[in-house]
Amino acid sequence: MKNRLFYAMTMAMVLLVAGINKAAAQTQVATLQHNGEISVFYGATALSEAHEAAQDGDVITLSSGAFTMDTITKAITIHGAGLMTDTISGTAPTIINSDIAANVVSGTQPMTIEGILFAKAFSVKNLSNPRLIKCYFNSFTTGDYTQLMAQSQFVNCRFRSVSIGQAVNSSFVNCVLWEIDYIGIGMEAYNSYIRLNVDGENMSAFNCIFDCIRTYNPPYLGTNSTAFNCIGIRGSTSNSSPFVRAFTQDCWTYINNGEVFQNYNTEYLTQLLILKEEIACTCIGTDGTQVGIHGGPYPYNDHPYYMVVKHCTVGDRTTDDGHLSVDIEVVTEE
Repeated sequence: MKNRLFYAMTMAMVLLVAGINKAAAQTQVATLQHNGEISVFYGATALSEAHEAAQDGDVITLSSGAFTMDTITKAITIHGAGLMTDTISGTAPTIINSDIAANVVSGTQPMTIEGILFAKAFSVKNLSNPRLIKCYFNSFTTGDYTQLMAQSQFVNCRFRSVSIGQAVNSSFVNCVLWEIDYIGIGMEAYNSYIRLNVDGENMSAFNCIFDCIRTYNPPYLGTNSTAFNCIGIRGSTSNSSPFVRAFTQDCWTYINNGEVFQNYNTEYLTQLLILKEEIACTCIGTDGTQVGIHGGPYPYNDHPYYMVVKHCTVGDRTTDDGHLSVDIEVVTEE
């Protein structure tokens, strides 16, 4: 792993507290930034409370720990502490430990979510112009075919299970899509690893790796799909190409993952998907870098680059004028 430098600093802060008279030390913390004013919320429901108080364009920053929330309806930015435990910085992940639905039609402000592990189901009711970065989704679905996800961008995200009805002008960049159950209209993928459980229809792929995991009646990239500079892995003893029905250019096919990756395993959350040296040198993408999640302009990295809340200690009560002393330690990667 590449060496990384972290800066840690402790800030003694006097923050305006919304709806809090007493707080416990070292609990889940959500800070809301609105028009230069910072409000602080505590406990498992802190994200829900911050979201209720937020307006489009506001920023919510979450500490490590497990939060609950039912619905996102506002075009806000939510920063978590990351989707993995980081032993170097000493931070644990931010987890949404409840089913959550997104129903956001963004105007001038995009909805942005970064550095969060969604442990349950993430469903889309209506979602336009969002940016989801360095997140993990246990289950991501747009529900029925009429539910629309448009102009969406996913960067360095991991998906355990994906089912997408309509994904108009939506892109997946350097992502891990461990199992795709359904693909609708308009999905674009760049430098991603994609395990197909069904035929991949209506997809445009560049510099990707397709793993056709089913040995009986194995899936294909469909006739309405295109693939440029991609690897196809049949996933069985058959060497027939997963690209036979798609329009392809400069693609490669292999029989199994052992031919393509170093130390391949079935751990979808931590799988590194590092290419063997000879594959990395042979299978070159349209931009001149290796195909897969470690090539392209955004090589896979699950560490947030913004300041992450590592530790928070708060006073045991607010003052008469509604203020509270808070000691927060944050780390940031250089």
